[in-house]
Amino acid sequence: MAQVAESVAGEKLEQFAPQVRYSIREPYSYTTQVNGKIVKVNQTREINRFLTLAGSQIQVKLDQSVDVPGRSSIYRANYTADYKVVNQLKDINNFFFEAPPPNGYTLLASYKIERDSTRLQQTNPGDYGFPFQLQPGEETTFRVTYQARGGPRWVYSAAGQMLSNFRLTAIANFAPANFASGIEPDEIKSDGRSTQFTWKFDDNVSVKNPFGVFTNTEPIRHTGVIPRLLLLAPAIFLWWILLLYLSLSMSFKNVAIAGSIFFACLLILTYLARVINAQLAWTLISIILLILTWGLGASRSASLAAIICTIAGAVLPIFGLLVPFSGLTLSLAGLLSAVWLGVHHWYGWYNLHPEDQRLQAQKNVKD
Repeated sequence: MAQVAESVAGEKLEQFAPQVRYSIREPYSYTTQVNGKIVKVNQTREINRFLTLAGSQIQVKLDQSVDVPGRSSIYRANYTADYKVVNQLKDINNFFFEAPPPNGYTLLASYKIERDSTRLQQTNPGDYGFPFQLQPGEETTFRVTYQARGGPRWVYSAAGQMLSNFRLTAIANFAPANFASGIEPDEIKSDGRSTQFTWKFDDNVSVKNPFGVFTNTEPIRHTGVIPRLLLLAPAIFLWWILLLYLSLSMSFKNVAIAGSIFFACLLILTYLARVINAQLAWTLISIILLILTWGLGASRSASLAAIICTIAGAVLPIFGLLVPFSGLTLSLAGLLSAVWLGVHHWYGWYNLHPEDQRLQAQKNVKD
């Protein structure tokens, strides 16, 4: 429902269906008090009624301008519509054809209404009601044309009327375009440069929501994981430092340098992922990270321990956030970290030799 509302809400060009209005006199009665007595008064009043349009053939061509200061985009609409009116009444022949321009326009040009190829003239500025006569049983056709700018979406509203013999063709000369609201078109044609949407209602149909065209922005798929990665980066860094601290003797200077290298690698990843695939970018950055991590150890054994901690605590967790199987990859990284700590501390399979511990301690003091 939120997506449907978003496609028709906000700034837009909204075209309302025209109305054919006529007036009748209707009797009514009311009671009043005269000289202390209740008196019933019978009178007549004039009320408005509306004819249902017998047919609507509409075509709108939409072009989009995106280089507009202060605006996301605007639509240029070229609108042409033919409306058929049939007088099904027996004793009424005076009508008003009311066809207001679209709401939300910033520029309206070449607005005109024609009846049977004869242009109708406005009597008052801003008054879009045109009187005409039509004898019972006769029919006539009105054509409405204009060029308007506004947007950035275009919708047609039935304004509570029944639509009969209705056809709306909207041609969007831009991509990507999609149909607005939940009323699906009967036909969609696309040639890569433009998309044509067609709605057809042959019988009497009540359409409550406006429907039309809006610019559909595709989601960014390949770089959408980067924000999530940046949010989890402090937790990954702390886990990596904890693994190093439990495996090696780490000085404050070494922790500061390792942190600088870690976040510098993430910064490179955010920009490099815009050019190449994020997984490939992190693979290349990981090689650099592992080479630099080798320097944390004062001996070969200590350096290998630092490499194992970096793979389990930094390389695999970040890579897991870049691939579809994030849960599986993060689980493997956690398992590898736990196995390494268990092997290192409980079983002593990879404890540093006394000479290695002495060299590492001297390196920390030197640092």
